Amino acid sequence: GRLLNTTNHYAEVDAFEKPLMGPLMDCGVALSQHLRKVDLFLEPGTGGLVPFLRACAASPTLQELRLHGYAGLEAEPAAVAEWLGPQGSEQTALPPAVADRLGYAKVRLWRCADAIVGYSKSLEEFNRVKLRSGLPHDLFNALVMFEVVVGIAVEVSGPDIMSMFWSENVDVPVVFAILRSIQQPMTIELDFADTP
Repeated sequence: GRLLNTTNHYAEVDAFEKPLMGPLMDCGVALSQHLRKVDLFLEPGTGGLVPFLRACAASPTLQELRLHGYAGLEAEPAAVAEWLGPQGSEQTALPPAVADRLGYAKVRLWRCADAIVGYSKSLEEFNRVKLRSGLPHDLFNALVMFEVVVGIAVEVSGPDIMSMFWSENVDVPVVFAILRSIQQPMTIELDFADTP
C-alpha cells in the first residue's frame, strides 16, 4: 500500500493490489530469518498475515516491525488458534472490560500483537511500542492494547506521560477501558484530528 496521509500520527493507507499480498507475505516468511526492519502500510481489512506475524515473532534478527494500519487488519480465527492455541492461553491476560469492548476479531488481533512482543528475542520496536523501554508492566500492556484500536495513536514520553492522538472514528469506550487498566497515575495529553 501507499501512505495517503497522516492525521495526527494515525496513518491512512490507500487501496493496493490484494492479489499481491499473498506472495508478499510468503516472501516475508521465507526471509524472516534475515529481516532487520519491516515497514508496511496495510489497507483496512487485509487478511492472511498471521503466518507472517508468526515468522516475525520467531525471527532472530528482526528489530523493528512497523505495520501501519495494524488495527484494521483481519486475523483469521483458524490461523490464530493454530499459532497460539485456544483463547485464554496468552502470556498476558486481557482485562475482561477491554475484551468485551474489543470484540472477538480485535481480541484475535491483540493476541497476535501480544505474542509478537512476548515471544520475540530480537524485536526492539513494534509499531509505537518500544519493547526494551523499562515501562511498568501495566503501561506496556496498555500500549500493546492500543495497537488494535482504530483511530488512535498513543506514545509515551516516560513512565507517567502519555500522548494520545484521536481521529473522529476512535472507539472512545474501549480507550477508557484500556486506560482503566493502567495502575499508576498518568498525565494524558490529548490531540484531536481536524475533521473535514
